[in-house]
Amino acid sequence: MQYTGDLKIVTKSPYRVEMIQSRGIIAQGAKLSQTKLRAMTAGFLFGGKPISLYGFRLISQEAPIWINGEKYPNKLKIFKDAYGKITVVHEMDLEEYLTGVLPNEIWANWPDEVLKAQAVASRTYALYESLIRFGRDYSSSGDVRSQIFRVNGQEAPSINEAVETTKGEVLTYKGEIFPTYFHSHSGGRTTRPEYVWPVKPHPALKGVLSPFARNSKHYRWEAKLESKEIEKRLKNKGYVVGTLSEIIPIRIDESGRAREIFIRHSRGTLKIRGNNFRMAVGPDKIKSLKDLKIERQGGQFVFQGYGWGHGVGMSQWGARDLADRGFSYRRILRFYYPRTEIVTLKDIVEQT
Repeated sequence: MQYTGDLKIVTKSPYRVEMIQSRGIIAQGAKLSQTKLRAMTAGFLFGGKPISLYGFRLISQEAPIWINGEKYPNKLKIFKDAYGKITVVHEMDLEEYLTGVLPNEIWANWPDEVLKAQAVASRTYALYESLIRFGRDYSSSGDVRSQIFRVNGQEAPSINEAVETTKGEVLTYKGEIFPTYFHSHSGGRTTRPEYVWPVKPHPALKGVLSPFARNSKHYRWEAKLESKEIEKRLKNKGYVVGTLSEIIPIRIDESGRAREIFIRHSRGTLKIRGNNFRMAVGPDKIKSLKDLKIERQGGQFVFQGYGWGHGVGMSQWGARDLADRGFSYRRILRFYYPRTEIVTLKDIVEQT
């Protein structure tokens, strides 16, 4: 999590502040009560005392750590950048991380086989991120840019059981870890990652027919947005636009999704990558780019489409439908990630 401005830190048990590399103790005490942390040019001010480092560890003996009212685990790394922004990084093992991810990525009351499939997909994606970000200060952002993580203090026995049952299991393609993307609802067919983001194609992510969960409220959607609101949101993301007159989905891929959006406005025309348009206008409004229809009605635009999310990898609602039909989590994963294999982390370590 990244913050701008001062942080207020609280923990109710003994704590210590350590250097990241040497683990040397910088400060320690019985507790922290609304202690202010401020980024400075040469480091930090922590409770009014200077720390001349770009980062440090904060460890609470037992109690969680609260930062600006948000609950964190008891082991953190805290960094600053050249612009004074402070990044807070959770330190935890992979299985513990998953128990904080799954309740925010899928419903705990869904069938067990769906939860297991999600556990394996999330574990694989987390491992993939740690590999591509090796050597950096952190591997996961804890939000929609990677996987949503929260320490909310609520136990979800079904989630914990799914994580424990699949402990150490990950997906590989020809022996390699790959990005196991997932989304809420495919709208009938999944798509390729290179159509959504500027990434390389992957053989396990070519897209599959997924004609499931048509009774879901996310299968088909409609949204109405004022033209001025769309203009404002696009400008906030750095796009130069005037008064909008026309918005057209173009470069439709084989799944029916718009790879680009063409915009005609009072100052000219603009082409935007489809997913960038969706994220700029609001993914809660433009739920998907699949079979997207856009119609201007007076001072507003009406958007209609199918599914929810980027459409790459496993459809969670589709996985639920498959589980209801008797599919095991292994079959669900093979369906959405063809020609892949489930292995354990132990297997990977032994092969290296």
